[in-house]
Amino acid sequence: MQGTYKTSAGALVVTADWKKTHFAAPESSAGIGEGTMTVQVDGAGRVTGTLDGVLGAAVLEGKVNGDNLSAAIRRKDPTDRGFAGTLVGTVATGGATGTMNLASAEGGVVRTGTFTLSPAH
Repeated sequence: MQGTYKTSAGALVVTADWKKTHFAAPESSAGIGEGTMTVQVDGAGRVTGTLDGVLGAAVLEGKVNGDNLSAAIRRKDPTDRGFAGTLVGTVATGGATGTMNLASAEGGVVRTGTFTLSPAH
């Protein structure tokens, strides 16, 4: 499958136990926008893939269980300090759709996104 994703700024939610903790994340436009992704699912339901665009080069590793798709998003180059996170979605005959949640290596810049995949031609 191949397709696109679109990301926007996310929010860091702090539980009541941490309400007195002060954390200031730098303002950043990094990781906001669009990109491309490819996903392969083998006969055992193992998911592999790639992601490019505003989030930088990343790899996907996960599983399809029934109609549910889940994967970790990891850096292609672990030293580049880029965005990593998780992806969850629903697989159907026409492809897959879902959401992503990511953060920068330091955790201070949070991004959320959506993706749409179609069967590869």
